[in-house]
Amino acid sequence: MTYPAPIRVAAGCRIAPESIRTVRAAALTFASRYPTLPIGRLVSLCVPVAPSSLPDPTHIEGDTLWAAPSAQRWAVGRGEAVLVPSDGESAPAHLARRFDALRSTWDTDGPSSPPRAFFAFPFTGGADSPAVLWVPRVLVQRDGMVASVVLSVRGDGGPTMRVARLWADELDRMMLGGAATNRPWEPITVMRRSETPAPAEWMERVRDAAAAVAGGQLGKVVLSRRVDLEFSRPVDVPRMMRALVARYPDCTVFALPHGTGKVVAASPERLAVKLGNRVVSHALAGTARRGADPETDAVLAAELMASAKERHEHALVVDAVARSLGEICTGIEHAREPRVMPLRLLQHLWTPVAGCVRTGNHLLDVVARLHPTPAVAGWPRGKALSWLNRIGERRDGWYSGVAGWIDALGDGEASVVLRSALIENRAARLWAGAGIVGNSRPESELAETDIKFATLLELLE
Repeated sequence: MTYPAPIRVAAGCRIAPESIRTVRAAALTFASRYPTLPIGRLVSLCVPVAPSSLPDPTHIEGDTLWAAPSAQRWAVGRGEAVLVPSDGESAPAHLARRFDALRSTWDTDGPSSPPRAFFAFPFTGGADSPAVLWVPRVLVQRDGMVASVVLSVRGDGGPTMRVARLWADELDRMMLGGAATNRPWEPITVMRRSETPAPAEWMERVRDAAAAVAGGQLGKVVLSRRVDLEFSRPVDVPRMMRALVARYPDCTVFALPHGTGKVVAASPERLAVKLGNRVVSHALAGTARRGADPETDAVLAAELMASAKERHEHALVVDAVARSLGEICTGIEHAREPRVMPLRLLQHLWTPVAGCVRTGNHLLDVVARLHPTPAVAGWPRGKALSWLNRIGERRDGWYSGVAGWIDALGDGEASVVLRSALIENRAARLWAGAGIVGNSRPESELAETDIKFATLLELLE
């Protein structure tokens, strides 16, 4: 600790959208006790609040939203206390090293849950989006029945009172500005739509990839498609997020700043969740559509479980995840048979893989071992990435990369950026992919990507 004693002025306080006086008072007390901030240190003041007094996270005005609805776990951030540049590097191992450097300067003050940083990086095969790591200036977070407001700043030797006023203004805008998202729904029209590659070209790629797998050149490769849309008016991102949280409670739903826009996603695939020394990675591969009624749905789920093609594709992912975790964890365990994860439009084969991470490693160290899995690249990894590079596949908007959060203790969660879109004003770019093995049928794979597109298209078109 840089400071002589933690501040505990806000224990048991309540916060509501219409009243943020307690948090403001905590910031002012902090500033009066420590008039200047040490140069170069990242300082986070953690103020506990009553979770029942917080509004719905999609009604908080922030530029970062991360939510796991079924777990009642979410965070909304605004501004940047620290933004770690990528220096042109996109690999997760690079971000892990940058986080280590950041954590060595990070001081936490207050009795509440630890502060967190957010991160995102692209798929490694010819990606065009930068890797980023940042700590919000103001963060409102909840995990079950524990909630807090975290105020962060990197010290520049200037007066703390100036920073405290900035925190107060930011928090006012976050908690009171969300009311503007309740405006009446306005019709939106698609003015232009394009697909890359075109469906016929993409199906030809599927045929070539399936032939390569059948011929023993690859075990699996994942091909992706892109849909670009232009609308008659700007996309209402807060409204989209409310719909995604309501429709996909078992997914990780997030909206993260990306250039002049946002990456929005409802991802079913948690790449890694770390709490203490326990790590869980969710192997997800093998897909079928949902049925229109319970009977049809059950038949489709049974067919998915019985499909040799889908089970083979899933087994590749499970084996690769278990092998990668074994590089950094002990006691690797997973069920012999997958389960079915039902979502709104699709159902997937799903196997959690768990282990105990070795001392000294944090979440980003785990992610660096896992990414990219066969679920987004293929197998063997090197051969699949070379194949994708040779055919000129490019993925942007962090699609099939990884996004997540990590706290000052090194715990956190990371999700693969799937069922996602890059939203910029009146434009949206959506991505979807499919795993190709030797007996893949182009028409079926095209239909699978169309259903994956529908996760966000049904909110846009």
